[in-house]
Amino acid sequence: MKRLMVILLLLASFLPIHADIEVWEGNITDIQEPGTYYVKVSTTNSDGELVSTLVKTVITSDNTIIIANEAIDAHDFQVGIGEVSSMGIDAIIRKSKAKAWNVETGARIPISQMTINRESTSSYAITLATDSQLSITIRAIEKEDTPITWDTLDFRPQEFKNISNRYVQLSILLVFLFPLVLLMIAHTGFSRKVRQANEVLFKRK
Repeated sequence: MKRLMVILLLLASFLPIHADIEVWEGNITDIQEPGTYYVKVSTTNSDGELVSTLVKTVITSDNTIIIANEAIDAHDFQVGIGEVSSMGIDAIIRKSKAKAWNVETGARIPISQMTINRESTSSYAITLATDSQLSITIRAIEKEDTPITWDTLDFRPQEFKNISNRYVQLSILLVFLFPLVLLMIAHTGFSRKVRQANEVLFKRK
């Protein structure tokens, strides 16, 4: 679960100036990855003037490791069979969403080292590290892609065939019954007219 730590609230005039700080002007809950952000906060003072300040905010996850002023974060991931051995460090960083940064300024720190140890036939322990040896170990799981088959879709051809046959039989029955029903309705109406005509004739006599 994402943990939010507000490190320090400073007035804008006292904030240290860093060329590489990241100023976040949106909703803080919209931040998608760990890091240090300077969140712009605005309020109205007693004179009715809009005053803005920056709040230095460090966003971490349960995996984040912080030592001194450096932090690193990465996550376990899953790939297909045989893919880990063919992945370079850049691919591993992208897949694990790895990131290292300076906690004070938010500046990114390059992840330059990677070690892969095979734990089992389908599990790998991957250690990512910076030049200062700040490291994090994650796991990559190789899993065979499950092809889509009739079985995985729970499709039963025999049941479909039985349902189709029942619908065909019902349709044929309706085709024959519909004209018969119309004839019966017409006959009933004709008989009623005949009775009414007879009643009129008999009354005249």
